[in-house]
Amino acid sequence: MRRFPNHAITKALVALISDNSDISITDHVDEDVALPYVVVGDINTNETDTKDETVSTSIVQIDIYSEYMGRSELDSIAESIADILNDDDTVIDMSEDGFQVINGRIQSFETYEEAQYGYVGTITLEMTIQDLR
Repeated sequence: MRRFPNHAITKALVALISDNSDISITDHVDEDVALPYVVVGDINTNETDTKDETVSTSIVQIDIYSEYMGRSELDSIAESIADILNDDDTVIDMSEDGFQVINGRIQSFETYEEAQYGYVGTITLEMTIQDLR
């Protein structure tokens, strides 16, 4: 793998979700941030090059934190993110960094109770990315 797309993925997802919703999303959370919030979490990237292309597959976790003592706020935020990601017109634009998303799909959505926050949810997104450089 010549280059890692992880930083470009984070930048593109933060921009896409911020530009298309009022959801507070970041790549880093300060201690005093107000809930609810969304953070681009773990990213795992593996090389899947072909003979003619430099391609990787990235598994991206989008973490949602809510202090609401129930799942409705969390589910509502997750649905809004899923609507953005699943929209046929959505482009996860990584061109500024020399990458192109070939394919992206939501793999799963998991929620669980977290004593410190209330509820936490994780959207797992699988992306196939081509290095254009």
